[in-house]
Amino acid sequence: MMSTNETSIGSNAEYEAAPLSADGSPNWSRIEFDVLCCRCEYNLRMLRQPRCPECGLEFDWPTMLNRALCTSDFLIEHHWRKQPIKSFLKTIWISMRPSRFWSQVSMHEEIHPGPLLAMLILSPLLYVAAHVCSFGLAFLLAIAMGGDASVASSRYVVRESVTAWDTLAWAWGDYINPIIHLRAHWGELISEYILLWLCLAFLCSLRQTMLRRRIRCAHLLRIIAYSSPAIFTYLGIIASITLVTTSIIGTVYGIRQPDWAAAIPLLIAVGLTANHLSAGLKIYANIQRSATIAWTAVLTVSLLLTTAWIILATLAMS
Repeated sequence: MMSTNETSIGSNAEYEAAPLSADGSPNWSRIEFDVLCCRCEYNLRMLRQPRCPECGLEFDWPTMLNRALCTSDFLIEHHWRKQPIKSFLKTIWISMRPSRFWSQVSMHEEIHPGPLLAMLILSPLLYVAAHVCSFGLAFLLAIAMGGDASVASSRYVVRESVTAWDTLAWAWGDYINPIIHLRAHWGELISEYILLWLCLAFLCSLRQTMLRRRIRCAHLLRIIAYSSPAIFTYLGIIASITLVTTSIIGTVYGIRQPDWAAAIPLLIAVGLTANHLSAGLKIYANIQRSATIAWTAVLTVSLLLTTAWIILATLAMS
């Protein structure tokens, strides 16, 4: 019979035998399992204050004792077995807004590296999907607005009579098919992919900063993995917008794309990566100067990648 000054912490049978006292602290005489800090894995057994003495993480005992209360209802790493498609799509949708996403993910949640690595590896496919789908929508819009591909492709039509909708209708098939156009963006896609992995390595190398906050590499992997789907999706959409804009300007108005315009997607990729990493470090990992750390990591790795590409291009030309 449970005394009146003790309460159960959950419906799980294992935890029902681990009541809390009236002041909210655990009654350790009735708890037979160890309770580890989710940040630094320090053993919290026999403590009464809801604060880790090792890393300073503050928590509440019901949440710490019953980890099921902290499991998000949308993260794919927790639901990939039962609801793989639904959890994957929901994770991607919420991750498009990093501040909202990380406000719904707790440090207390158990980390499963396997699904996180799979998401990080497969995220570039979202670039292809977003690029083709967004360009396909532009093509359908062009057809709906009366675009005629034959007008834009004919050599005997005066340029002034070619509309933007004609150009879009032509672009899908003969001029800048998005699948063919992806070949020109493989460098950007590979660079962003390598950038994320190197940012993970860079952040893990900041041992002093991470040790002070007791942040493990598993926490950083979660930040990188859940940032990658949104980054690649945005980049795919941006690539389509760039493609459509340059094709219309070049065909309708005869304006050649300047050489520096090719660097715009790369600059956007750097900004997106830094923004998503900063949100994860600030809201999820609770790291001060998160923006400084994120931008330092992204710019340092970007500089290394640019140097490597220049060296490879020089060697290829020699």
